[in-house]
Amino acid sequence: MDFEFSEAQQQLREAVRRWVEKGYSFERRRSTVDAGGFDRAAWNELAELGLTALTVPEQHGGLGQG
Repeated sequence: MDFEFSEAQQQLREAVRRWVEKGYSFERRRSTVDAGGFDRAAWNELAELGLTALTVPEQHGGLGQG
């Protein structure tokens, strides 16, 4: 069984890592928790990265990653 990340998975991991380092500081996470645990702006940023479509089947416009 191969447990190595595929190239697409590595790219996704790198994109998320860059987003967290650049735009999701500890202070931002803390304020999200203090405000009830949801940050619409962060959700929109993750959607722009395509993360909200990971588990949506391709025939419905998602990435079909299960």
